[in-house]
Amino acid sequence: MKMQPSLERGLRSFFVKPEGNSMPELTYHHICIPTNVVRPDEEYNEQFKLYASGYSQSPYGIEWMRFEPECPLPEIVKTVPHIGFVVDDLEAALSDKEVLVAPLNPVDGVTTATIIYNGSPIEFLRFDRPESEIWPHELKHRTMQKLTYHHFGVPTSTPRPEDQYMPKYKTYASGYLENPYGVEWMRFEPSAPLHELVKTVPHIAFVVDNLEATIVGKEVLGEPNSPSKGITVAMIADNGAPVEFLQFEGPEFEVWPRDAKFRPR
Repeated sequence: MKMQPSLERGLRSFFVKPEGNSMPELTYHHICIPTNVVRPDEEYNEQFKLYASGYSQSPYGIEWMRFEPECPLPEIVKTVPHIGFVVDDLEAALSDKEVLVAPLNPVDGVTTATIIYNGSPIEFLRFDRPESEIWPHELKHRTMQKLTYHHFGVPTSTPRPEDQYMPKYKTYASGYLENPYGVEWMRFEPSAPLHELVKTVPHIAFVVDNLEATIVGKEVLGEPNSPSKGITVAMIADNGAPVEFLQFEGPEFEVWPRDAKFRPR
């Protein structure tokens, strides 16, 4: 839930609204990671009794939130990481969904609401005027390589019935193909050959055109590698969280030909 200055990064929409489909177009906005750790750049929100930090300093929209015991938000919002999307039609985005937090106005000009889908909170934000007029901040207009949102990986220790095992990484993954918001649950074996940050902190993932250029000057969490033919991935750290980049040699459906991912919603 956004309470502080935000960034207009020009991140491309995860969905292209199909003609005749009621699913609204969604544009990635942020991820929020609950924490108990006090951070030096925290800003306090009296209305919701929480501290928020990091978002305005992260070009990838990573925000940390620390909640007071009296915070009026549902427990799952306070304990499970969530992803936020900007929508033009909030009512359509909420249609037939399980609403956790009904529409409210954290600041003038912004309406937000939160649903739950496949065990994960999903926040929607609607702006009634340009975001730069509501949360003015010089970082909003930072230019960077175009990024396309791909998925949101959330570590878990709970086995799920749809788990798929990736022996190369000793990791179980589930939910992504069935989730229209790109949320993926990841369970790691103790010997998984991945950076500890990747195994313990949620990550946001983007498709890029030039992986090498994207990771230049960044804190890289392991060398670029190929989980499947036709794709190269790499992880960096930003604002205490992993960020994954994926570069495809061709259309994604040629690498992972699974109809469910590309079905109009």
